Formats: sequence, structure tokens, C-alpha cells
Amino acid sequence: MTLRFGLIGLGNFGRHYARLLQNIDGAELTAIANISSEKFKLFENILPKNIIKTTDTIGLINNPKIDCVVIASPSSTHASLAKQALSAGKHVLVEKPMAITLAEASELKKIAERSKNTFMAGHQYVYNDFVIFLKKYIGNGVLGKINSVSAEHALSPVRTDVGCFMDVAPHPLSIINYLFNSGSIINVEAKSDFKNGLDYATNAKISFESGLTARLNLSWLGREKIRKLTLVGENGTAVFDDNAEKDKLKIFVRGKAPEVLEILAKEPLLNQIEHFISCIKTGKTPLTGIESSYRISDWLDKVQNTIRTA
Repeated sequence: MTLRFGLIGLGNFGRHYARLLQNIDGAELTAIANISSEKFKLFENILPKNIIKTTDTIGLINNPKIDCVVIASPSSTHASLAKQALSAGKHVLVEKPMAITLAEASELKKIAERSKNTFMAGHQYVYNDFVIFLKKYIGNGVLGKINSVSAEHALSPVRTDVGCFMDVAPHPLSIINYLFNSGSIINVEAKSDFKNGLDYATNAKISFESGLTARLNLSWLGREKIRKLTLVGENGTAVFDDNAEKDKLKIFVRGKAPEVLEILAKEPLLNQIEHFISCIKTGKTPLTGIESSYRISDWLDKVQNTIRTA
């Protein structure tokens, strides 16, 4: 069975979906919608002529020839478009964040739970082979109980519809949600720097029911690109540097020499799309389905409430 895909958004992430969907068995990129037709000219070298190119997003959603809709438009449009696509009977893969308010997330959750189709949010780090390996490695107990997680993010595109925290925090929070049974957030300390009404940097300390503490240092600015995750356990530490060209995952166990772990890794976005297709065909719940993704929305809301009252 070949699934016919419609893609909404041809920006920073959309163009990668467009590239990958043309080369995955069982998938056919049928149509792309983008608010500006200029993007089609910009990427005409990677878009075959037979793909429908349109500025009519609703027309794409309602196209009976399309089975699945991938939403890679600006964050503020995610929830609305996802609801419309589910209501039109489509399988939906929506980029993170799936919603920018908890009210939006709650409404989307109700529609997704009523739908017979697959819903999945694009938390790509959950499909990163290094993170997948970390989950197995933590499970073997070498590092002991993990007490804290630190995430550093610097230098990324500035958005105009959401702030840095809403744009970036879904990455480390989705990793935490995947790796640990951390429970609810019980305390938040957070501070953001703002410009033109949007935060461009946020530092947060988040405490969970399980005793896990997460420290997030997130910024759109910086002199160099940083994407680093550090897990500190009772017996050792794991450091995942996603921006490193090599030696991305290092393990430091007390009493032993540092170890660099080599992982055979595919492109995370490819893993993510393949997981989505597999869930549609098998009927299984995606790793980042509505329950998991709603929990991320709840955590985002709790931290943002602290930022607003700080």
C-alpha cells in the first residue's frame, strides 16, 4: 500500500520533508501547500513537476487523493491545521510544538482521540538513534539512577510567531519524556530575556515527581551552534553533543576511562517519517502520539506560567 502525502509548509523543515518523502518506500509526495508561491521557485530543483504545488492549504487538506498530511508550517498554525486535517479524515504528522497553548492542545487531544486515523507530533529527537541508544544504555544501570539532565541550545533561526522557549524546549522535554518515567512537574524556576514581546533566551530549572531535575539553557543567539544534552547519574555521566561532527556520545563512568560510543545512525527525520508510516499500516500508537505530546504541552504550559509571573 502506497500512502499519498500532502505537505503543508516548505520552510526550514518542510524542505527536508519534501526531500525525504520522495525517497521512502510506501510513500508518495502528492502535493505541497505553501503560503507563498515563491518557495516553489526557490526549491524547484528538488520538486518534480508532477507534484501539485498550491497556496491553497485547505484545498490540500480536503483533497480526496491525499491520505496523510504533514504540517511543517509556522508553530502558531499547527493546532488549527492538525484539527482540520484530522476532521477531514487524514493521518496527521504535525511538527513540534503541536500547539502553542494548553487550551489548543486539549482541543486537539479530544479530536485526535475521536479520530480513527493516526496522529503523531514531530519530536524528532525521540527518533534520533543516539537518544534511542541512550534509553537502552540507561536501562542497563551502568550510570546508576539519573538525577539530573542538562540541555544546552544556542544559535538557531529566530521565529516571529513564538518565542525561543516554545520553539526549542519541546526538544529536551520530549527527550526527558522518552527516557524517563519522571511524573508531573512539581516546581519550576525560570527566567527569560525578551525583545519585541518574544523571549529570545530562557534558563529554567524543572523538578519532577520522580526526583529528576532538568536544567535548560536555551537561546536563539550565540557565537556558535550548540545542541548538547548531559545526563548525570549516581555512577557516571553521559554527554550527547548533537552538533559534533564525530564522537557525539561520550560516557564517563566513575573509576573507568572515558568512553566514546560509536552509533550507526540514520537521519532522525527519516526515522520519524518511517515510524509514522509504520504506525499507519500496523495501527500501533506512535511513540510521540497524542498522549505523549499532550504531556509535553502540559510541561511547556507550566514553565511558561512561571516565566509570565517572574
